[in-house]
Amino acid sequence: MSIKLAVALEDNKYVRHIKDRLSKSSIYTCPFCREEVIARKGSERQHHFSHAPGTNCTASEETILHYNAKHYLLYCIKNAIDITFNVPTEMIKDSRITPIFDSLGLRKYPLSLAALIDFYGKSNGSCVEKAIGPYIVDVHMPVKMHSSFGVIFEIVVTHEMEQEKLNWLHQYGVPYLELSPVERSDNSFDFDMLRINIPHYFNRMENNFVTNSIVNFYDEIYSQLKDYIEVDHKKKQEKDLKIKAWDWVTEKILYGNLRYWVPEEAQKQMKSLTIRPFKDLAITNTKTMHGAAYKRVKEHRMVFAVDDSDHENLVLNDKNVLEELLHKLAVAYPTEMLMGKGINGREGVVGFKFLNLIDPITYEKEWQDHMKEFFLTVRNRLEKQENNEDDE
Repeated sequence: MSIKLAVALEDNKYVRHIKDRLSKSSIYTCPFCREEVIARKGSERQHHFSHAPGTNCTASEETILHYNAKHYLLYCIKNAIDITFNVPTEMIKDSRITPIFDSLGLRKYPLSLAALIDFYGKSNGSCVEKAIGPYIVDVHMPVKMHSSFGVIFEIVVTHEMEQEKLNWLHQYGVPYLELSPVERSDNSFDFDMLRINIPHYFNRMENNFVTNSIVNFYDEIYSQLKDYIEVDHKKKQEKDLKIKAWDWVTEKILYGNLRYWVPEEAQKQMKSLTIRPFKDLAITNTKTMHGAAYKRVKEHRMVFAVDDSDHENLVLNDKNVLEELLHKLAVAYPTEMLMGKGINGREGVVGFKFLNLIDPITYEKEWQDHMKEFFLTVRNRLEKQENNEDDE
């Protein structure tokens, strides 16, 4: 039997894949029988390590397939080579994204190895045949987040994981992927998904769907998954999808913590009132104001704003600033002018009384009511959209 290996041992120490840069001065041996092998990297045949004629190696095809597949997966993890795992959507359980997949007619979700690594935060030390608890796992990837046990990959050639091992993984919340390898002509592998348990990842996906706008949500998912979508009535499904997604966004935003969805800077701007009569004057920095003073400086009376260090800062163009401040306050609140006489006996406005200043709780309720009206208006427009309407 001609035994072709994708992986060999370099100087009986290091595991090397045929895709690696190999040293001419090193000796490569079979990981099963320890016989010397030769790297074949020609232009016509599949690259591989080859035994010499008359070899006594007895490794089976299943054993070699399992070995090559797990080391190829490790090779991809260590070298940041992306792999797509096609996950049947019925395996994604207990997630609110499942109805979205169903409405798209999606049967498989393309899960990226690179996206998994980015989400869990891969640490150094990925390896094969690692002891995790009472069990040995095929490929182990240490991670920084969401799992103290790391992420494990089980390669299935002849036997799936035993039930006791599965029970232990679920008991301790260990994320895992159970994969069946399919070898390709270039020594790479495709992997069919047999079982999967990565709930934190799919929860993050659900949250990302909500935070994206409805248009971006539909366009991105549709473009990424269009090869898997089977649509009988595209127009109707687009319309139904938009309404379902919009209802989902509405529920998340309006009936959750409304402030969570509005950036702090935006909230700050919504609650602030800026008085700046001359927009062409450059702003160099900001200070916190704790008071004001009106003083005579030489022959002039001037207004000063006092900062938190009790430093008096001259208010430039003070009459213009006062005029814009009074104008904006009068527009925002019911205002009473307090009439009287000045020191010189001249009658006029001696003060102002601003009524119905905003109560934060009432303000937030009004804000939410306006948001509800907006969401309802958009939903009504989506429902009235005609099936023959051109894509916007």
